[in-house]
Amino acid sequence: MVGRHRGFTLVEVMVVVLILSVLATIGAMGWRNAQERAKTTACVENRWQIERAKQVWAMENSKRPDDEATLDDVHPSQLKTLPTCPRGGNYTIGSLNEPSRCTACP
Repeated sequence: MVGRHRGFTLVEVMVVVLILSVLATIGAMGWRNAQERAKTTACVENRWQIERAKQVWAMENSKRPDDEATLDDVHPSQLKTLPTCPRGGNYTIGSLNEPSRCTACP
């Protein structure tokens, strides 16, 4: 028996491949969930920035709560750059007593 090399059997190799594929699938699902959570968080933060800019614009211009605001109103004075939705949606500001909304995010 000395000098004889023993290799892996087909069953052993298939078990290892199966375990690796299951681990890769679990990792891919976790990665996808993390990406979705990051997009949602980014959208919420963008809407928060728009909301704060809208409130500052309203105070500086003596606006009433039922007055409407647009992105053009707050963009040059309060926001240096317009935020973009990571899912490709559009932000709407609306009146001062309503929260900002996104067409693609909850």
